[in-house]
Amino acid sequence: MNSAHALRYLILAMWGTAVAGGILDFSLESRLPEPLRDYLDAEWDRDLNSREWVGLVAGLVSLWFLLRGSILLYRLRARGRRPFLAGLIISVLAMPLFGPVIYNPWSPLFYEASMVLGGVVVGWIYFSSVPLELSDNPTSDGRPPPIG
Repeated sequence: MNSAHALRYLILAMWGTAVAGGILDFSLESRLPEPLRDYLDAEWDRDLNSREWVGLVAGLVSLWFLLRGSILLYRLRARGRRPFLAGLIISVLAMPLFGPVIYNPWSPLFYEASMVLGGVVVGWIYFSSVPLELSDNPTSDGRPPPIG
């Protein structure tokens, strides 16, 4: 497996674990103890304060940068490095703005795995001694080379 394939698999694994964590978070919410479910219902019914609005905006900005950077990196474009790194940094900095959270035991496993994989991607694209096939010149037909 060359470095381009490994990078693509890491990006797909990062997004796959994030989506799996979200699905598990919502699907297993009914298995939480009743006091925790009541607390979550009360949290959903109240208005956001200014700190949470800032966190929401930062989360959306982070998601935009991560998506843009991931797509560019998946297509082996070097200009995807900065948006990906910016999105990862903003997402980490935005976490405390949401205050206390309640998860089922499985969701954080996948959320944290996604963050670790994001860190591995950053390490790979910035610090790897294996030369990446990242460039800003598309292939002759404008599409990235296939994974297989």
